[in-house]
Amino acid sequence: MFASAPNDKLTRGQRLVLLVGLILSLFLRLWRIDEFITIDEHNWRTRSIEFYQGLVSGDYIQTCRTEHPGVITMWAGVGGYLLSQQLEQADVQSPWLRHVLYPLDHDQGTGLYPETMWARRIIALVTWLGIVGLFFLGRHLLSPTANLFATLFLALDPFYLAYSRLHHLDALLACFMALSLGALLVYAEGGKRRYLLLSGAMAALATLNKAPGVFLAVGMAGILGWYAWRRRGERQGWWRRWLADALLWAVAALAVGFALWPALWVSPRFAFQRVLDGVWRQASNPHEKGNFFLSMPVEDPGVFFYPVAWLLRTTPFILAGLLGLLLGDRNQRGRAPAQCLLFSALAYTLFMTASLKKFDRYLLPVFPLLCVPAGLGWERLVNWGRARWHGRQWLPTAVSGITVMAYLAMLLPARPYYTSYYNPLVGGAAVAPRVLLVGWGEGMEQAARYLNTKPDAQHLHVSCIDANEFEPFFLGYTTPMESTTLVDPDYFVTYISYLQRDYMPEVTAELKGQKPEFVARAPNGLAYAWVYANHVLEDEINSVLDLVAAEPGGGLIVLNTSPAAVRRSTLDLDVIRTERRDALLTELQWQRGKHAAAWLVTFPGVHDESTARLHAVLTEVATRDRVVERDGVLAERYVLSDRLLAAEGETGMHYRLGDQIDLLGYDGDVAAVDAGDTLTLGLHWQAQTAIAADYKVFIHVVDEANQIVAQDDSMPQGNTRATTTWHVGEVVLDEHSIALPDGLPAGRYQVYLGMYELATMQRLPIVDKDGLRVADDRLLIATIEIED
Repeated sequence: MFASAPNDKLTRGQRLVLLVGLILSLFLRLWRIDEFITIDEHNWRTRSIEFYQGLVSGDYIQTCRTEHPGVITMWAGVGGYLLSQQLEQADVQSPWLRHVLYPLDHDQGTGLYPETMWARRIIALVTWLGIVGLFFLGRHLLSPTANLFATLFLALDPFYLAYSRLHHLDALLACFMALSLGALLVYAEGGKRRYLLLSGAMAALATLNKAPGVFLAVGMAGILGWYAWRRRGERQGWWRRWLADALLWAVAALAVGFALWPALWVSPRFAFQRVLDGVWRQASNPHEKGNFFLSMPVEDPGVFFYPVAWLLRTTPFILAGLLGLLLGDRNQRGRAPAQCLLFSALAYTLFMTASLKKFDRYLLPVFPLLCVPAGLGWERLVNWGRARWHGRQWLPTAVSGITVMAYLAMLLPARPYYTSYYNPLVGGAAVAPRVLLVGWGEGMEQAARYLNTKPDAQHLHVSCIDANEFEPFFLGYTTPMESTTLVDPDYFVTYISYLQRDYMPEVTAELKGQKPEFVARAPNGLAYAWVYANHVLEDEINSVLDLVAAEPGGGLIVLNTSPAAVRRSTLDLDVIRTERRDALLTELQWQRGKHAAAWLVTFPGVHDESTARLHAVLTEVATRDRVVERDGVLAERYVLSDRLLAAEGETGMHYRLGDQIDLLGYDGDVAAVDAGDTLTLGLHWQAQTAIAADYKVFIHVVDEANQIVAQDDSMPQGNTRATTTWHVGEVVLDEHSIALPDGLPAGRYQVYLGMYELATMQRLPIVDKDGLRVADDRLLIATIEIED
């Protein structure tokens, strides 16, 4: 029979405990929700905006952004994007309301992206409403006391709470899976068909968000089949009812799925294939950066990973509740649904174990499912206590109230990083870093804010193992550690999950034995990030700088990178930092009046190809007369020629652009190129006055119909030398490369150049030496003949 909610209800005290628990659950979901950003949230922000652009443009296939497929997460991101756009245009006068709506000062670049901030709030609210929904479903399945405990366990579960505060996949997946199975069990216990439809709809939401939601289809078939088989004596044709119910469930799921994922409207085959390919790729390959389990870096943690992860992530109350089931009560209300959920949790764990890529968060859908059997177990424990203590009626209320307080005592030391909670029964946060991979961006904002207090913080260069979690909170310049030379940053920020996996061991080796300036920790003591000042080759570099500075009038050094030790130096030095031939020749020409020689300083293994190019340029215009080495730091002294750069170039001319810039000539044999070749031009500019605006150079190759067939538009010297930085009287060599298309038809092509202001797109007027203005403000400098 249908186990409809009977007249037995929660007592007034239990209702109060439930209300307090739910309010605390919502408060903890929203309180300090914007403290940090996790590794993947930057990607979900970008995907959500692209999803929205696909919607508004009608290009619905663009709503298929990833194989997860992440549809509901992206819908939350769209909501966050639209809210942030509306609030950006709103004129909010109330200081209190402004603090609520704009809790972080994004103008300084020291906080979460607004779209992520509001997407998090949407997900937090949805997952909280899911808890409320599960409570109401539980009224049909459990006694009031068991339902109260199950609801409190889920509402305050640290692991579920932690991921409910993120713009990510797993909390929504867990929420919709639990709702789907809960509604299915209500129907199977004798509920109305609307619960079957609700189950299918929730299964669609789960699967739209993350592919493992498809497990619900197997669970649906199994649960409906088991209940139908149990009642086979009550109904004829039970298997036909089973098939009809399964079909109706599937229709509801497909209808909701197609309604919410526009990519299915235009190309379901493409969308499904992308998801299937992605699932296979993820399941058959470990994580590209490895994993960590039981004190060792590993690729696949193996079959014991999820049981150990669950034990570390669950709470003593869930463990005690599951053990309480052993007390036995064959007539207890909710026993059959609890058995189904226990079996579903075990089956899902085995399902996820088959994948080579494993993280503890992938097991999150199991946590809501186990709250129901744990709730039943606590009901048995309470009933056992009441029997021993002569039927004390207040015991369920007292125990539930103590439960809420105990959960708060476990949660508050982890705030706001609820992911830093680990089961105290197995060692808690002290043991976790030796067993599981720890950290997902928590603490990076602490490291950033520490460095923001440094003098001139906006000019600091920091190298992070993963920059996306650090950069939004930092005022200065951030680069990923894997693409940063060791001598360059002012500071290194290392992170626990990468240290566990022995990622970037060369950096770890350099920092070994050095005391960090700052350690970012959770309130419970779990360390996440370490800040180190960069002292790599510092003594050796300073020794070389002392040598160079001893030159008469101070020294000139040429670098192809930007070492922190050089930036910190107070010695009398002029520095040329470039990898480009034109930039080096321009700077050497300008410095020639002050320095007779230049020192090329290079570092072991740093940009070897560009070092070779700089050697080649210096060899053209200078003579090497001295070499000094300090433990791999190499300094080579080049005596400069009297004339380094011909002012007019190989082909001289004189045109003025605007009233500030002269074109003196160019280098390059324009007539010698053919289809498929690269046209290289070295333009010789000279600033006649200080230049107040940034200008782009355009070079157009046009055919006889005046159509552009090839072009280059860029600021001088490959966008590295803005015109506002030119010195008055300085000759600036500016090299451009324009690739001519393969198969360019035979004929005559003309090469034009000019400049335009970046802000207004207006071309600078060009006049010749007689003051006559060039048509269209574009100068014809050569004609190319392309032959058959």
